[in-house]
Amino acid sequence: MNRTVWPTPDRSRLVEVDDVRVFVTDVGPQDGPTVVMLHDVLRCAHAFSVLLEHMPQARRCVVIDLPGCGESDRPDPERAQHHRVEWLAEIVGRALESLGVDRYDLVGAGFGGLVAMALATIHPTRVVRLFGIGLPRGDAQYVHELRLASLPGIGHRAFARAYRRADLERTLGRSLADPRTLDSLTVDVYWDRLGRDGGMAAARDMLLQLHRAPAIGDAFATSGVRTLLVWGERDPVGPLDRERWAEVLPSAQTLALDGCGQAAAEDRPDVVAAALAVEGA
Repeated sequence: MNRTVWPTPDRSRLVEVDDVRVFVTDVGPQDGPTVVMLHDVLRCAHAFSVLLEHMPQARRCVVIDLPGCGESDRPDPERAQHHRVEWLAEIVGRALESLGVDRYDLVGAGFGGLVAMALATIHPTRVVRLFGIGLPRGDAQYVHELRLASLPGIGHRAFARAYRRADLERTLGRSLADPRTLDSLTVDVYWDRLGRDGGMAAARDMLLQLHRAPAIGDAFATSGVRTLLVWGERDPVGPLDRERWAEVLPSAQTLALDGCGQAAAEDRPDVVAAALAVEGA
């Protein structure tokens, strides 16, 4: 993640968990209330770079590149259980332990929200509150990607060879209220990380995990963790997903953001940061 105007000091580094190095952006006072952020599929921690600019200086912000993404290692798919959501959650949890982070607000965007739910299910007493941003209930956001990834027998090769930067740009643009606000540098960052050895394979594995959202949500519902679900009013998939999640998590609070798409942390980082400040640990 490229440093802009973030809380200081900066302790960002690689953290090793079971021979998998996980890159952690760790900024702000070490003794401050902590917020942990997990990114969506096809992205990396760069997705939260603007949000960090709006975060209170008193908060410690820990942003994790999920294994297979960003600056983290790309472990062998078999060893990584094909990037199963629960495996990713275990790795994130152990990385946080190594950082001495044992109590935190947990923010998950899209697929990262499913990982956040799995982590909170494993360690419910560590999570002060879970913020799910554009939480998927299915795979409607990634129809083209899954069409390639799911081809019988050749999906792993088809996705790696046929998926193009233009495809990524269209998908990223659809997650915003106005696709024209997507800058080419952001697309370049994500495309570069996907193009690193093992990046496409990891992304495909994660895409194929999206269908497990209902089961992950059902398990999380028993955790008792306070939850805020953030939705963009211009997210074409959001209304249906919102209704489905309301049935599973009837006690969860909701925050609907006007003029915002599925990627609320990128569309309205100021509003998301304000919500996190109010609900801090």
